[in-house]
Amino acid sequence: MGRLTLQPGWRWSSDAKPIAGTEWCEAPRMQVHLSGRVAIHMAYGNEFVAAPSDVTSLAGGHDAWVVGEEAVVA
Repeated sequence: MGRLTLQPGWRWSSDAKPIAGTEWCEAPRMQVHLSGRVAIHMAYGNEFVAAPSDVTSLAGGHDAWVVGEEAVVA
């Protein structure tokens, strides 16, 4: 279990992809979203936005980015 905080302007494909060295985030995770909004694009094409009080279960193979000017906490 951990706490994730993403600042406005953060995007996995530009901020973490160069470190991970993979095309997509391959870390599966379950998240409870506490604040902010994050857009998630799955490798198979589905895209959605998670908001406070949402619970997401992500398989490996996704990109994500902060939507708006509020930090995301999950």
